[in-house]
Amino acid sequence: MQQQKLQSTCPHFQRILLQRSSPQVHKSLSKLLVLFKNKQVKCEICQRKQDYLNICLKCEKPLCDIEKICSAEHLRLNSPEHCVIINIHSNLIACLMCKIEIYDFEQTLQSEEDQYIEEIINPQKIRMEYHKFFYKQEPQNIQFKNHQNVQHAGMLNICNNSHLNCVLQILLNYPVIQQILQKINSEYEINEYCLKSNRKQILRELSAMASIYSQHQYRIINPSKVIKNLAQIDSKIIGYSRKDAYDAFKTVINFLNEEFKFSNLKGYFKSNLIYTKQALGHDWNIIADPSQYMEYSFIQSIFSGELISNLQCLNCKKITKSVEQFSALSLELPEIKQQGFFKQLVHNQKQSISLQECLDYFYEPVIDSLTLCSCGARSGKRQYSFQQQSNLLCIHLQRFLNKTQKDTKHVSFPIKDHNFQEYFNLDSEQNYRLFGIIVHLHDQGGDHFETILKCQNQQFLSIKDEIIEIVSQKYVEECEALLLFYEKVDNQIDLFKASLRKNLQNQHNMIKNQELLLKDEELCYLPHFWFEQFLHLAKPPSIITSHLICPHNLLKPDYWDFRIEYENAKSAQYNSQLDTNTSFITIGEVQNSNSPAYIQESSAYKQLQLTSIIIPKAVCEFLIEKYGGGPIIEKNIKTCSTCLEYAQQMSRRRKLERQLIIKYESLQGYDRIFVVHEEWLKKWQAYLYNSKQILQRNSLFGYPPPGEITNYLLLDKDQQIVQQKKEGQHFHMITAPIWHILQEIYGGGPTISINPHQQQYEPFKLQMDDLIQIKEIKVLYQNCINQYKPEIQQ
Repeated sequence: MQQQKLQSTCPHFQRILLQRSSPQVHKSLSKLLVLFKNKQVKCEICQRKQDYLNICLKCEKPLCDIEKICSAEHLRLNSPEHCVIINIHSNLIACLMCKIEIYDFEQTLQSEEDQYIEEIINPQKIRMEYHKFFYKQEPQNIQFKNHQNVQHAGMLNICNNSHLNCVLQILLNYPVIQQILQKINSEYEINEYCLKSNRKQILRELSAMASIYSQHQYRIINPSKVIKNLAQIDSKIIGYSRKDAYDAFKTVINFLNEEFKFSNLKGYFKSNLIYTKQALGHDWNIIADPSQYMEYSFIQSIFSGELISNLQCLNCKKITKSVEQFSALSLELPEIKQQGFFKQLVHNQKQSISLQECLDYFYEPVIDSLTLCSCGARSGKRQYSFQQQSNLLCIHLQRFLNKTQKDTKHVSFPIKDHNFQEYFNLDSEQNYRLFGIIVHLHDQGGDHFETILKCQNQQFLSIKDEIIEIVSQKYVEECEALLLFYEKVDNQIDLFKASLRKNLQNQHNMIKNQELLLKDEELCYLPHFWFEQFLHLAKPPSIITSHLICPHNLLKPDYWDFRIEYENAKSAQYNSQLDTNTSFITIGEVQNSNSPAYIQESSAYKQLQLTSIIIPKAVCEFLIEKYGGGPIIEKNIKTCSTCLEYAQQMSRRRKLERQLIIKYESLQGYDRIFVVHEEWLKKWQAYLYNSKQILQRNSLFGYPPPGEITNYLLLDKDQQIVQQKKEGQHFHMITAPIWHILQEIYGGGPTISINPHQQQYEPFKLQMDDLIQIKEIKVLYQNCINQYKPEIQQ
């Protein structure tokens, strides 16, 4: 992914700050401060009193909210330099002309030219000056409370990133996520990687944080690198507008899910594959029939649950049932049932609602104004129920009504271990234990959030960025929760599972420390992500390994094996001065990828070692029989050189085809008069140009060739283009050379040309060298098809 530098300043902001007169600004703000203290500040345009003060940085005049009409009217009545406004309550700075929020330099990836302006007009400096002037508060210093009793790490709040800090505190303290990331961090520490991708940089920083948390020491973490790189993925995560920790939660878990996901059969999700010895099959099967597959990751195993949606058409009364996955429950807060004054006085009850009431409100049927039914577009009644709950249940309470209003109702929730069976209307017990809470604290100077973690000793730990303290249960009961996290626990004490966990750990440690010596054929690899889930989750998933095995039942090579072999092959070709038409088969023989050294040093084998633990084969067979999955990956497994060879042939084919296209796409004397079907063209472009992304996700062959040209789909029974088919939407125009190349390679058709001016063109003929190249392109593909014919769905 290419990094894009976020726009942290605008030309208007820089110009205004450099031209301002400090004495004049102080004089204007002093007058405004008197009105502010007396709550008499009025908008310059509409003359209404303002609770949330917005100030023009050019003239220091108070205005209504940035998005209202008054700000636009103020800009119209004055020069364009009156376009930058600061909200002293939230510290948000925005430009009305550029229509952007102005970020701090600390939140973005700075360039060298920013270094000069940083000391003069850093937006963070302006925010602090205005905040200090109106609220007479010094910036909050780092504080530590009860630190002698707290073995935990906090995080610095650098630029209004409290919402992200809380999410990271929850996720990186969850044992499964912490242990998996910690193992990745140990690999980063051993090997010095030059990580250019900002996604890999985020993963490295998160794994380093997880390693710090696992040490259970009193530390303060600086998350600035994570913030800067996450902002390249989702710019909404930074800035001084109202933040919701729920949005940050979705951003982080979506990122982790993308980094660790892989495709496999749907049956694994339902755990109905008892024991399979079969490999996943060829990569092209997943692309050809994606309905049979789904994407997995350990993040999904932790957070994913299932809802049943029952939609009833209000016209024909037909009920449509569908299953929807969720990673978090987002619940609206119902209105409080009013209590009588005498009852409140006698019982001294605080008006509040319970989590049960929020769920009951969620169960109530809602009317969908427009749904598609067999009888047409109708109104429908939708109602949800639960089918399967997640291992770590995240509940979001929708407190933010809009950008300025918050629902402050108190919501009571279970703090001790609780059976959620009634909450979810399920038949079986659903025991959950409170893991953590994220609380929204609306302080002056923007949003502020607090994390509350429940420790193993039943104490509660409050973390407000770098401030850490132990709090009472009463404090937890009275908090205004925004996000609740409950971890699933066993319905009853399972002595067998506890014994099995302890035995598996002991076996792994004994093999690791060479206290238990077994032959290679008696050992096998178990995925580390499953091992951690087995140790900590009440319901571990199936043991999924079939995506690591190729159709030849050997270890499937990965992208870096492919790249290393490709580079070595090019070097061998250059040094041996091979002919330019030498096929990749010959080059592969020069490299000799079947050598034992290559098989043991392949990138796929190293990755298998990094992401797995070694246990006795008999233990692994027992686990797969109990939890489902497979196949077993033995320790002495070899990397498949056949798959690598044919993947290189497909790469060779793409390269030859691109060379032909580049050679003729800019040829003069030919207009775009030949028609090609839009859908076919998209498949061809994906195959030829967009295969790198899918190659890096354990798909060795990339996208498949598109097959025969499907222009017949554009024609009616009279062999004329259907009137509704439009250029640019249903088909594209290409030149004669490109059309002849595509038809020669792929066949199909028919040939359709549109020549409104009836211009005469010289007939195009491919050169002999081109025909030889096209013949090789066809042979390379046919070799691949012949090798994998039983596996590839044609």
